Formats: sequence, structure tokens, C-alpha cells
Amino acid sequence: MKLKHLSASRIKTFYKCELEYFAKYDLGVEEGHTHPLTIMGKAYHKVFEDATSARMQDKEGQDPFELIDPAMQEYGVEEQYRSLLVDLTQNAIDWGYFRKVHQCHSVETEFSELLPDGTPVVGFIDRLDLLTGNRADIIDLKTQKRKFTESQLENNWQADIYNWALRRLMPDVTGVVDVSFWVVRHHVQRVTRTLDDAKRIEDVLLATAAEIRACTEPTFTTSALCNWCLYKNECPSRNENLKQRLKRKITK
Repeated sequence: MKLKHLSASRIKTFYKCELEYFAKYDLGVEEGHTHPLTIMGKAYHKVFEDATSARMQDKEGQDPFELIDPAMQEYGVEEQYRSLLVDLTQNAIDWGYFRKVHQCHSVETEFSELLPDGTPVVGFIDRLDLLTGNRADIIDLKTQKRKFTESQLENNWQADIYNWALRRLMPDVTGVVDVSFWVVRHHVQRVTRTLDDAKRIEDVLLATAAEIRACTEPTFTTSALCNWCLYKNECPSRNENLKQRLKRKITK
């Protein structure tokens, strides 16, 4: 299959269902209606990107609550989600999101770093704080409904890629990197990654890139997320399930 670049979302899609990856990234099947909560999440990120940037320049900074309405208008957030945006903004403030803003190096840091085989690995870091001892804290805002399980947290593609890419961008970061997922409906969930972890994940990323390229006959994997798949109408599994359900109805 095609592999323009690697990212955490592309890798997760491939291992969730090869056929969905094929439809999305090989065939270029366009996404349909974007879920309103996804749109709200984009606006939430915009609020904290702008508020953090302002506070990096001014100790008083910008009141994030004043940024909510402009962000809603920019992204087209439905009015019914305004109260949720306000509540989640208050959560981050109460948890101390701006308390150490003086340590913030940058927000929405884009990266595109090459693996040894030439494959680009791309992504964005919501907020990067540089700490003493050549350490760093990467903050990633999450508006998802569920918090991460312990397994999802420890085996997290996003954390691994952030750790690897940051050390390519900033070789002086030789200490530990904390990746803090601010799951604002629940609490902050944090994992720690080391320089050795970055070296290990590079080999894993190389193997993953090779696996995707070598996949010429993508298989489908059914899950609870199938109803949201872009390729569901063409999926052999879904069509077979529909046939079986129809057959059961006829024979009753």
C-alpha cells in the first residue's frame, strides 16, 4: 500500500483495520460528516493555543474564556456545545495549565522528521515545555469521552512518536521526556519516555513502515467502530453481516 508518511493516527488506523487504511489513504475516500464533538475539540485546542501564546508574551495574558466564542465561530461549533467548552476550559485552568507557562518553549510545534529509510514521520505537539536537566514536558490536550486505560497509556504511539521526534528536533534534550495527556473530561495522564525508548521506537517505526508498504491485500477487522468507517458500504465483512441478518429475518 501507499505510504506518504507515518503518523500516530495512520499507524493506529492500519493496525485497527488494514482495509480502512487502504480506503482512507490509498483510495482517498473522502470523509463525510465530521462529528460535532470533533469540531468542538478543534476549537478547544485553538483557545489554548492562542491563550498560551499570549501568556508567553505577557504575564497577564489573554483570558481564555474570551477566546471561546471566536473559536466557535471559526470552526462552526454548534451553540449546544458552548457550555461543555466552558467547563473543559475551566478544568484545565483549575488543574494549573498556565501555572508554569514561563517554561513553555512553543505551542503547536509541527514536525516532519525522516526515518533512516527516508520515511517522514509527521505530527504536531500541542505544547512543549523545556525543563532543567535537559528534560522536557510535552502536553497534549484531549477532549475525548474516555480516559486511557493503563495499556493504552503505556503502549501509546503518540507518546512514542513525540519522544522520538523531539529528540531529533532538539538533540540537547537527553533527559527524560514526560508526555502529559490532559484528558480534560477526567484528569491528567502522564507517561515518561527516555532516550533509549526513542532509539527503540525508531526500529519499530521502520518495521511498521515496511509492513504497510508490503501489504498488497489488506484484510478487514470488525469492531464497534465499523459504523463510522469511510469504507463501510464496500466492506466485505459488513456486507456479509447484512446478508446474514437478512437471511435470519427471512427464515423466521
